[in-house]
Amino acid sequence: MLMLLLVAISSIVTVGWISYSSGRDALTAAALNQLTSIRASKKIQIEGFFKTIRNQVSNLAEDRMIVSAMREMAAGFADFKGIEMKPEWNQKLEAFYRNDFLPKVAKVTGQTLRLEAFLPTTTEGRYAQYLYIANNPNPAAERYELKDARDGSTFSAAHVKYQGIISKFCLDFRYDNLMMIDQSGNVVYTFGKSPIFGTNLLDGPYSETIAGDLYRALRKSGTVGEVKVEDFASLASVAGKPAALMGAAVFDGPTQIGVLFLQFPVDEINRVMTDSFGWLQDGLGKTGEVYLAGPDMLMRSRSRLLHENPRLFYQELEDAGYAPDDIDRVRRMGTATLAQPVRTTAVESALAGRTGTAIVRNYRGVQVLAAYAPIYVPGLRWVIVAEMEASEAFAPMIALTYKILISSSTMVLIVTVLAAFLGRRFVQPIFRLLEGAHRLEAGEKDVSIDVGSNDEFADLGVAFNQMAHVLVTTTDALDSRTRERNDLLDNLLPPAASARMKEGQASVIEEYPEISILYANFLSFGQSGLSMAEQSLGMLNDLVVAIDDAAERAGIEKLSSNGATYVACCGLSRERLDHASRTVDFAQDMLQIVRRIRRDRHAHIQVQIGIDSGPATGGVVGRTHFSYYLSGETMSITGILALQCPPDSILVGQQAYSFTGKLYPFVGPMQIIRTGGTSAISAWQLRPTDTKSAAAPSSTETQGVSHV
Repeated sequence: MLMLLLVAISSIVTVGWISYSSGRDALTAAALNQLTSIRASKKIQIEGFFKTIRNQVSNLAEDRMIVSAMREMAAGFADFKGIEMKPEWNQKLEAFYRNDFLPKVAKVTGQTLRLEAFLPTTTEGRYAQYLYIANNPNPAAERYELKDARDGSTFSAAHVKYQGIISKFCLDFRYDNLMMIDQSGNVVYTFGKSPIFGTNLLDGPYSETIAGDLYRALRKSGTVGEVKVEDFASLASVAGKPAALMGAAVFDGPTQIGVLFLQFPVDEINRVMTDSFGWLQDGLGKTGEVYLAGPDMLMRSRSRLLHENPRLFYQELEDAGYAPDDIDRVRRMGTATLAQPVRTTAVESALAGRTGTAIVRNYRGVQVLAAYAPIYVPGLRWVIVAEMEASEAFAPMIALTYKILISSSTMVLIVTVLAAFLGRRFVQPIFRLLEGAHRLEAGEKDVSIDVGSNDEFADLGVAFNQMAHVLVTTTDALDSRTRERNDLLDNLLPPAASARMKEGQASVIEEYPEISILYANFLSFGQSGLSMAEQSLGMLNDLVVAIDDAAERAGIEKLSSNGATYVACCGLSRERLDHASRTVDFAQDMLQIVRRIRRDRHAHIQVQIGIDSGPATGGVVGRTHFSYYLSGETMSITGILALQCPPDSILVGQQAYSFTGKLYPFVGPMQIIRTGGTSAISAWQLRPTDTKSAAAPSSTETQGVSHV
């Protein structure tokens, strides 16, 4: 009963584990493939999105309307120099900064800001901001609707002329802002009338921001259509929130007259990355998201959890060990863009230029399945990561595990009942067999079985052993001798020759059109300084056993071995197209084995190995003490190569080199003169891979002539 239970339960556990492992692997592969597909799709979308922006910036900068608008607004802005600012105008402008602008920036940045750091210092800048910002009747988000300030200036006339067209473009393509800067650095126009309007990007309050950096890079561009980009940074003109700019120089004929900026539409980037908050429809489940990150390890797009459950988002950041200042920065800015650190393995790998998938901890410290890749946008070093929490991805696996446990428990219970029932039935014949075994031992012919023993398994074993001893002894002895003979034949001869000898056939001389032969010559064996002969024999045994194992793994057939040589071949019993490369691989393994024996046993032993390919003749030699002998030119060359080979090296002949010359790093050829100097053998030496154990032949050895 215990045996049946053990077999059944082992099978159930094995099948359950295989089902679990296979299910987990399949789910992991499916989830990672899905994330990879989503990542690739979003990558194409975001790269196409930025390519569109770049094309629009380039085309706008060359558009004649923009060229005219730049000239007219720059001229109108310059006319503001002659205007005298009334005290009430200055008061209203300062009130805007104190009561509206500075509190918003301070709320986002957490810093106390001075009015003087942002208030324009020039008359034209103050007047422009008074007309279109401080005195604008529209709320901040709708300042663009004011087309005419009704001051009768040439600037207002130009503004009325172009504001409607530019507004339609920005609203249609959802750009946050469009700016024009003249050659003096004055921001003479902004679509949204943010406080950067009217300032100077060379020496004004925004000169050290991304706006100033981008303007200086394009001010003397000299190239029509050249587009440059500035990555996200906090910009006070948009209340300290993240902003990114792309710009191009504006030319009127050959003369550069200014610079055009487009401010990235942050909401459009988020729309592309979230598919308008359609994470579930995109196949990202309840926890998946796709986000962008920059080289500073900060997010460049929206965080899903921050959007859906801010309280849980901040709690997970605290649990993940984020500093309070980092969490507070995200709270103040109200967005993860340029605020949420994402220093994860996936982001680091993508920033290193790698594309792949992994199961890692994400920026919230949650284990996720992630697919990552770099984003290719000129001027930006961004990466994209698509991820899903492992708990959601493996939820079906948990359900499967419960089913496996319930079904396994039920099956074990059923098997227990069946084992108890079947066990009793299985034991009953043993009683009858036990009595019959005793009567058969006594020589009775007619046997009737009467069950009566209490210790049936023990008695059955004793009775069967006594009977088997008489009947089986002779057969076992014969089988043992037969097995010993067959094992000896298998060890000494190739399989085909061994099979013929087992069947009693006479020895046959066989021709082999194409085989590879290895001849190894061991040097200084027995000079290891070991104190006892048994230790040397033990080393020899270790060496030969290790080489035999390597030969078996490589498909090499051993022909003979002793304390001084080892002969083997490939392609003898079984034709192999790669017999030469297999033999070279085996020779390299043999070198490693000799080096290991030499290192571990402190033995003074080296090996010379010769290899060649070609035809050979073979057959069994001897009757009582026999071996398998190969002869022919290939065998002779192999022996010569082994004797001429430098210690711990491999020489291959012409035919073997023709098969393997492109597969291994050989040095040569060298010319080896046969005995008598009648002819030469071309040989190549395999370049050593272990510089500690073997050295490459010198130039004289490679190019010279050796005699055997």
